[in-house]
Amino acid sequence: MLIWLSVLLAVALNYYYLPIYTFKQSPFYRGNFTVNLLEEGLAYKQQIFEEKIRSEKDGFVDWGAFTKKTENDEFILLFIGRKHSILPKSSFLSIAELKEFRSFLMEQKHIKTKKFNGTEIWINN
Repeated sequence: MLIWLSVLLAVALNYYYLPIYTFKQSPFYRGNFTVNLLEEGLAYKQQIFEEKIRSEKDGFVDWGAFTKKTENDEFILLFIGRKHSILPKSSFLSIAELKEFRSFLMEQKHIKTKKFNGTEIWINN
């Protein structure tokens, strides 16, 4: 019984608590973070603030690099293998803009749906 309880606790932590905790604790998600969603891919500019140290990082990820997608109430996650990009839903200017992005992701048939918190949001037919 204790083993099953431990397994259940580990699964619950992995799916419900760790994604939000990781986002809040990571210095790479503090500071100014700008993402431009382009037809070609995801372009970003990031100012990282770590204890009195500032650094900037620019990058670009082609849509073809993403392999899975999922979302919860607060974030959209796009996976590249085991790594992921987190897009807070609050970063979209409107619900219509968020819906447009979801539609765009549905058109990307190579990006498969990943269940998050036991819920599958997108279905690729």
